[in-house]
Amino acid sequence: MRVLVCVLGLGLAACGGDGGQSAPEIQALTLGATTNPMGNDEAIHGVFEFTDADGDAVSVAFEVLLPDGTVQDLPPQAVDGIEGRRYGTVSFSLTYSRDTLGRYEVTVWLVDAQGRESNRLTGTTYSRT
Repeated sequence: MRVLVCVLGLGLAACGGDGGQSAPEIQALTLGATTNPMGNDEAIHGVFEFTDADGDAVSVAFEVLLPDGTVQDLPPQAVDGIEGRRYGTVSFSLTYSRDTLGRYEVTVWLVDAQGRESNRLTGTTYSRT
């Protein structure tokens, strides 16, 4: 199974950060439904909201739990325009080849410039025939 990630965009956000010592926080994860036939490339589209008192979030990371129980970790991906933002929304798309029918769990989190990680949110989608 191959998984590719593409971070699509950053929503409206206020500027400014204080260089403090707090990790970002995320909430309101929404995943788009994907129900294409087995064996086709698929895309999961998602969006979440974030707050970051420090304004130093720089990337988003993902983990995908596959139907066979294995976990695929994806390296953090830079989010253009997020630096200096204290709140907003991030949209993303994960594209991958679905080899197996079943449940796919997608976990997402933000990482700041000091390596501090936000809370993690998980959403579920299913591959069906």
